[in-house]
This record gives sequence, C-alpha cells and structure tokens, in this order.
Amino acid sequence: SNTAVHTSCEALSSSSVDAIDAVNKYVDAYNNNAPDIAASSGPAVDSLNRTADLVSGSLSAPLSPELTTALNGWVDAARALAAAVSANASMDDFNAAIGRLNDSKTAALNLCDAAY
Repeated sequence: SNTAVHTSCEALSSSSVDAIDAVNKYVDAYNNNAPDIAASSGPAVDSLNRTADLVSGSLSAPLSPELTTALNGWVDAARALAAAVSANASMDDFNAAIGRLNDSKTAALNLCDAAY
C-alpha cells in the first residue's frame, strides 16, 4: 500500500540525513586528528543505530519484496558502519562500510521514488 511505502521511505529519507551528517562530523574530526574523537564517534554510532531501528521498525507486509530487501540493505549497512566506527576500524574497512551505506541509500531511495 502507499501508506506502507510512505512510512518506510519517509523513515529512511528523514533519519538518513541525520546519520550522514553525524558521520561526516566524525570523518572531519578523524581527518583533523581531533583530540576527542569520541565526541563525534558516539553521536555517529547513535544516529546510525537510530536510522537502522527506525527503518527496520517501519517495515510491513504491504511493501514489495524488492523494496523490503533494499530497506533492509540500508539497515544492515547502517549497523555495519556503526560497528566500524565503534571498533575504530581501519580506513579501508571504514571506507568500504561508507560505500556500502551510500550504495544502499541510493538503491532504497530509487525504489522509493519508483513506488510513489
């Protein structure tokens, strides 16, 4: 149904902005060798887990299998990036997790646009 699509796609589009903003602040702090990296890593992890929880909590049966898979892709990628930030992962692993997050967002939002 359109309501189910709207609910899930809105959860993604609104919460992903906050998560990506928080991750960008973390990247800036990391790149600038900020003495208190935890001041930005904590909010990045929290916002990534929040978007994952919001999107996964919004999923419902009327969504197409393709859209459900794409939205779950975002949930998994957001949780994986949160884990990478928490673990202070290598730059390669962090960049791979960022790439996965960006790709999953693009895929899900393209399907959201098509479903409207």
